[in-house]
Amino acid sequence: MTDFNALEFVGNPSLDELKAAKISKDDLKYIAKSFKIPFAQDVRKDKLRALILTHLGDTEVVEASAVELEASSIIKDPQILLEIKKAFFREFESTARHFEILEADWVWLIKPKLSDKALTVCNNIENNTDYETVKKAILAAYSISTEGYRQAFRNIVKLQYQTYAEFASDKLRSLKRWLKSASVNTFDQLLNLVALEEFLRRVPHSIKVHIIDREETDVLKAAQLADIYSLLHRSPPRERKTQSPTVRLPGGSKGADSYKNTDRNKDGKQVAQNTPVCFFCKKPGHIITNCPDPKCKVAKISAKKPVASIQSMPPNANSPDPFQPFRSTGTVALGPGQQEHSVQIVRDTCAAQSLIRKSALPNIQDNYTGELVYLRDFHDPFPTLLARVHLNCGLVQGTVTIGVSEDESLPIPDVDFILGNDLAGGLVYPPLVVSKSPLPQNPTDDLE
Repeated sequence: MTDFNALEFVGNPSLDELKAAKISKDDLKYIAKSFKIPFAQDVRKDKLRALILTHLGDTEVVEASAVELEASSIIKDPQILLEIKKAFFREFESTARHFEILEADWVWLIKPKLSDKALTVCNNIENNTDYETVKKAILAAYSISTEGYRQAFRNIVKLQYQTYAEFASDKLRSLKRWLKSASVNTFDQLLNLVALEEFLRRVPHSIKVHIIDREETDVLKAAQLADIYSLLHRSPPRERKTQSPTVRLPGGSKGADSYKNTDRNKDGKQVAQNTPVCFFCKKPGHIITNCPDPKCKVAKISAKKPVASIQSMPPNANSPDPFQPFRSTGTVALGPGQQEHSVQIVRDTCAAQSLIRKSALPNIQDNYTGELVYLRDFHDPFPTLLARVHLNCGLVQGTVTIGVSEDESLPIPDVDFILGNDLAGGLVYPPLVVSKSPLPQNPTDDLE
């Protein structure tokens, strides 16, 4: 028996070879990733093989394993579950017609093969002996909404193991499913679908959810729903409370005065009531956060300072670099023994994910793992691709997985690599290296 070649199999898949060959679990994972088949990392080898066979159209696996595949955690994509059900009905009907089985008996033949969910749907139908009625009800239970197809189309990304032709085919196939679910048959309907999607992207989230819940597909009617929702949820205007201006009387009491709109500070000077007064020094013209009094601690705390990976803007050229104690120099390479590239590193103890500028390591896209990690700053989470590189610095040495930033610069100036807690752990400074015997030469001569 010849050795199994996963790369050749992906280019020319064969069901017979996949069933008969002795394939390692790593090769099966590679094939699943190449065909964009979702699976759990702890999935058993036989389950993964069955999942690949199902994806490639093996009808025996579809019929025998539909229940087990649905109950297992290896399939979570509703689109795959729907395709399994469609394939099951398609192959069953072909077999039943070949053997000339009466259609009145079809429901009783498929019931033993139905999953718990499909069997529950079948039993809840009033006329559960009619095959077409049962089939439509089961497919409807596994169907995906138009919004689900739209999100699936928008969220497809190219995987590392895909060619651009395969990526474009996945995009086109997903787009056709979206258009079919939205019943788009004319150019005007296509215009309405695109305009509605763009409209929902620009309205507040609460209005978007309201329109989707109403299942409105016309962009003009959706706009009317948005207007009605805004009017109903608009905050009522606040009533302004009018107060008579007060002045401080010589005896220390307060009294109303209909013609004076002034007050006095601690120095006895009259100031307008709408003039801000500092809570600390009691002087008018500024608030406590801008108090010039050196004894005011609040003003000092309120000064802008860089925190973690946040750089105050614009930076003061005369001020010292707050990141200097945490800066170092290291090298990165696409793999051990390959060409190394020097990078400027900053140890960031507030970063949970290490990052590198994409331009700092040429051809780093060749080492993408095909995975995404979502990073969060003060705004919404955003996706970042992961890559495997070889890192050599004072804190970390070896092959590591890091995020790749598409931006030309990182939040900290003059930095190519942010070393986070995922790699450095609790280390902030490199450990001290000592020698039992004196060195024959001073290693710091070049620095001096």
